[in-house]
Amino acid sequence: MPDIYVDVGPMAVTKDPTKVAAKYAVKAKQLMRDAAIKAIRSASGFTPDKNGNPAGFHFDATLNEIAFGTYQGQPSVTCKLNGVVATYPQKRWLTQSLTGKATLAGGTADRDVMDCITAAMEASTTKDVIPFLRRQPAP
Repeated sequence: MPDIYVDVGPMAVTKDPTKVAAKYAVKAKQLMRDAAIKAIRSASGFTPDKNGNPAGFHFDATLNEIAFGTYQGQPSVTCKLNGVVATYPQKRWLTQSLTGKATLAGGTADRDVMDCITAAMEASTTKDVIPFLRRQPAP
């Protein structure tokens, strides 16, 4: 049986600048998309590569918050997101309540923020999205 296609959406960032600073918004979408594709590609039975007109699933997410603080006494950054899964190509919502979060300790530089965004998306895709998809009937 061929791998199940997962269409990865364009990703989004909250429009609230108090939750996600504008300087992170543009790059965040591409980081999230790349991280989701990487996680899907590494999950057996699924592929982000479209061949022909496959039936499968659609996944998209929104970065809701980037928070700076401390974790175990070190400066840290926490990234929170939520995701949706639908059928593909006819988008019928299966869930709109997947959440993901990552906290990276050690710094709050722009690079740390980018790493946090990537880690949150990889964790969400690996721990929430893929297991959710495995519980769905084959498309």
